[in-house]
Amino acid sequence: MYKFTCKFNRLFAILILVLLIPFLIFISILIFFFIDKKIFFNQKRVGYNQKHFTCYKFASMVGNDINNEAKSSDKEKNRINFLGHFIRQLHIDELPQLINITKGDINFIGPRPHEVWHDTHYKERLKNHTFLSKYYSKRNLIKPGLTGLAQCLGFNGAVNDDQLIKRISYDILYTRKQSFSLDLYIIFKTLKLIIFK
Repeated sequence: MYKFTCKFNRLFAILILVLLIPFLIFISILIFFFIDKKIFFNQKRVGYNQKHFTCYKFASMVGNDINNEAKSSDKEKNRINFLGHFIRQLHIDELPQLINITKGDINFIGPRPHEVWHDTHYKERLKNHTFLSKYYSKRNLIKPGLTGLAQCLGFNGAVNDDQLIKRISYDILYTRKQSFSLDLYIIFKTLKLIIFK
């Protein structure tokens, strides 16, 4: 079942990429002229079995080659112009991760992969939470996803401690309860979140 799911994810991602080629080229041109000459913003993230991989995103901030892992993009809003804001609001910046799916780094649905720095940082923040501290690594026992249960319920981006606890709790819940019906629910909620946001 896992191999079938992985193969389906890759084939579906390739199909979407082919269909979106004109749109992706158009967005790339807009980014080049209005945001940054460096169209893609690449991040090292923690994936399946704790392996690191390069996650691809469209640049949404001016000067996206500025590399300070400890900084959250939400604290650098002065680097986000009108186009960057539009791209982030509709999650267009996430579209290059379809390439990650074709490479087998991620699936469409699963716990969102954390940046390497954030992964270590979150473990430290949760060390006093006995259950989550113990089961935190369980979220990496399945492939991460382009979207997940926590994200479709609104727990994405920068989070405070309470939100982090809920996010990781939903990640662990997904690893235990993953099913076709749950995946359909996540897809529906994700599309609803994007459309009405």
